[in-house]
Amino acid sequence: QLLIYENEFGLFTCFVQATYGFTLSNQGAADSGTIVEFTSTTNGITDDCLSAIPPNDGTVQPGDTVIVDKQVLIDMTIRQEYNTVAYIRAETPMGFTCDDTATLQFVAGNPNLPSFG
Repeated sequence: QLLIYENEFGLFTCFVQATYGFTLSNQGAADSGTIVEFTSTTNGITDDCLSAIPPNDGTVQPGDTVIVDKQVLIDMTIRQEYNTVAYIRAETPMGFTCDDTATLQFVAGNPNLPSFG
Protein backbone atom coordinates (compact mmCIF):
# COMPACT_ATOMS: atom_id res chain seq x y z
CA GLN A 1 0.00 0.00 0.00
CA LEU A 2 1.31 3.40 -1.00
CA LEU A 3 1.69 5.68 2.00
CA ILE A 4 3.69 8.62 0.67
CA TYR A 5 4.90 9.77 -2.73
CA GLU A 6 6.91 12.57 -4.29
CA ASN A 7 6.47 14.32 -7.61
CA GLU A 8 7.62 17.59 -9.17
CA PHE A 9 5.35 19.51 -6.75
CA GLY A 10 6.73 18.00 -3.55
CA LEU A 11 6.15 15.24 -1.02
CA PHE A 12 2.58 14.02 -0.44
CA THR A 13 0.83 11.58 1.87
CA CYS A 14 -2.10 9.35 0.95
CA PHE A 15 -3.83 10.15 4.25
CA VAL A 16 -5.64 13.45 4.74
CA GLN A 17 -6.51 15.02 8.08
CA ALA A 18 -10.09 16.31 8.02
CA THR A 19 -11.88 18.34 10.67
CA TYR A 20 -15.49 17.82 11.70
CA GLY A 21 -17.08 20.85 13.33
CA PHE A 22 -19.92 20.02 15.73
CA THR A 23 -22.17 22.96 16.66
CA LEU A 24 -23.87 22.51 20.05
CA SER A 25 -26.63 24.96 20.98
CA ASN A 26 -28.85 25.37 24.02
CA GLN A 27 -32.11 26.36 22.36
CA GLY A 28 -34.34 25.76 25.35
CA ALA A 29 -35.80 28.22 27.79
CA ALA A 30 -34.53 26.33 30.84
CA ASP A 31 -31.52 27.20 32.91
CA SER A 32 -28.13 26.11 31.77
CA GLY A 33 -27.82 22.58 30.47
CA THR A 34 -24.90 20.38 31.33
CA ILE A 35 -23.79 18.04 28.58
CA VAL A 36 -23.33 14.64 30.20
CA GLU A 37 -22.70 12.55 27.07
CA PHE A 38 -21.17 13.47 23.72
CA THR A 39 -19.88 10.78 21.37
CA SER A 40 -18.86 10.61 17.73
CA THR A 41 -18.88 7.27 15.90
CA THR A 42 -17.13 7.01 12.53
CA ASN A 43 -17.34 3.71 10.65
CA GLY A 44 -18.03 1.80 13.86
CA ILE A 45 -15.31 3.44 16.00
CA THR A 46 -16.73 5.51 18.86
CA ASP A 47 -14.86 8.39 20.49
CA ASP A 48 -15.88 10.12 23.71
CA CYS A 49 -15.87 13.85 22.85
CA LEU A 50 -17.14 15.16 26.19
CA SER A 51 -13.77 16.53 27.31
CA ALA A 52 -13.46 18.54 24.06
CA ILE A 53 -16.31 20.86 25.05
CA PRO A 54 -14.90 24.17 26.28
CA PRO A 55 -14.58 25.18 29.10
CA ASN A 56 -14.51 21.45 29.93
CA ASP A 57 -17.40 21.54 32.39
CA GLY A 58 -19.97 20.88 29.65
CA THR A 59 -22.32 23.70 30.66
CA VAL A 60 -24.09 25.61 27.88
CA GLN A 61 -26.24 28.60 28.85
CA PRO A 62 -29.62 29.25 27.13
CA GLY A 63 -29.02 30.82 23.71
CA ASP A 64 -25.32 29.93 23.75
CA THR A 65 -23.55 27.94 21.06
CA VAL A 66 -20.34 25.94 21.39
CA ILE A 67 -18.36 24.59 18.44
CA VAL A 68 -16.31 21.44 18.97
CA ASP A 69 -13.75 20.32 16.38
CA LYS A 70 -12.70 16.71 15.89
CA GLN A 71 -9.87 15.47 13.69
CA VAL A 72 -10.37 12.36 11.55
CA LEU A 73 -7.92 10.63 9.21
CA ILE A 74 -9.16 10.00 5.66
CA ASP A 75 -7.47 7.16 3.74
CA MET A 76 -7.22 8.35 0.14
CA THR A 77 -5.64 5.11 -1.13
CA ILE A 78 -9.02 3.41 -1.52
CA ARG A 79 -12.48 4.72 -2.27
CA GLN A 80 -14.72 4.20 0.72
CA GLU A 81 -17.75 5.56 2.48
CA TYR A 82 -17.40 7.40 5.77
CA ASN A 83 -20.38 7.39 8.14
CA THR A 84 -20.30 9.54 11.25
CA VAL A 85 -23.00 9.72 13.91
CA ALA A 86 -22.77 12.30 16.69
CA TYR A 87 -24.85 11.83 19.83
CA ILE A 88 -25.31 14.37 22.63
CA ARG A 89 -27.30 14.28 25.87
CA ALA A 90 -27.70 17.11 28.38
CA GLU A 91 -29.38 17.56 31.76
CA THR A 92 -30.75 20.71 33.39
CA PRO A 93 -30.49 21.56 37.11
CA MET A 94 -34.24 20.84 37.35
CA GLY A 95 -33.69 17.26 36.17
CA PHE A 96 -34.89 17.54 32.57
CA THR A 97 -32.99 15.61 29.91
CA CYS A 98 -32.64 16.32 26.20
CA ASP A 99 -30.67 14.58 23.49
CA ASP A 100 -29.96 14.79 19.78
CA THR A 101 -28.27 12.84 17.01
CA ALA A 102 -26.71 14.06 13.76
CA THR A 103 -25.39 12.00 10.85
CA LEU A 104 -22.79 12.82 8.20
CA GLN A 105 -22.03 10.55 5.24
CA PHE A 106 -19.55 11.03 2.41
CA VAL A 107 -17.33 9.08 0.03
CA ALA A 108 -13.61 9.81 -0.31
CA GLY A 109 -10.54 8.23 -1.85
CA ASN A 110 -9.30 7.19 -5.24
CA PRO A 111 -11.79 5.34 -7.42
CA ASN A 112 -11.03 1.77 -8.37
CA LEU A 113 -8.95 1.64 -11.53
CA PRO A 114 -10.12 -0.57 -14.39
CA SER A 115 -8.28 -3.85 -14.76
CA PHE A 116 -7.12 -5.11 -18.12
CA GLY A 117 -6.37 -8.57 -18.77
